[in-house]
Amino acid sequence: YTCDPSVDATAAGTCAYLNTTIAGLYNSTFINVSADIFIEQGTTGLAASEAAESFVPYSAYLSALTGTASGDGVDTSALAALNSLDTAVYGSDNVVITSALAGALGFTGAGGLTAAGANCTLGTDAGCYNGIIMVTTPANLASEHPGQSLYYRQNGGSITSSAFDYYSLVEHETDQVLGAISCVTTGGGVLTDHCDAGTRAAAGAGTPSAAD
Repeated sequence: YTCDPSVDATAAGTCAYLNTTIAGLYNSTFINVSADIFIEQGTTGLAASEAAESFVPYSAYLSALTGTASGDGVDTSALAALNSLDTAVYGSDNVVITSALAGALGFTGAGGLTAAGANCTLGTDAGCYNGIIMVTTPANLASEHPGQSLYYRQNGGSITSSAFDYYSLVEHETDQVLGAISCVTTGGGVLTDHCDAGTRAAAGAGTPSAAD
């Protein structure tokens, strides 16, 4: 995590905790996790993230998954389901994957984002990240939801019923940057695929994400 000054200004020691304890959780869970994430605090909902994305053909995505599978029962069953069920539906489509997931699967050329949200080239441009996370400030949270606050584990004590765990918010958004994004939205009350609209329209109608 690369921390904007607003992070430690809000709660001292937050950036160090992110890069030791929280990063350690991911490193102890995954064998190939790698992401550069810019994190800041500002005016937003509880937390939000933006991940750099790539589009890859479904066939290439399935081939990459097959080539990197661990061989355990879960991977074997998942690959069998993709081959027997999903290929018939998505076989000619693209798949939306984050740049962090693209790297884990061996795809090259994935782009990144600057702290301001502009496109950049990972590994070449300075200040280029796989994703950006913004967590609400305590002041913004309290103004929108009086009585609620953020809990920071490095400060000790117990979390109260009216507080949100800052690090749980960050972990949720980190998961999104790593690849747990979905193309399905229910914002209008009906299931829709937002990955085939706007700047993503070139990916084609009915485009799924890796999580989908």
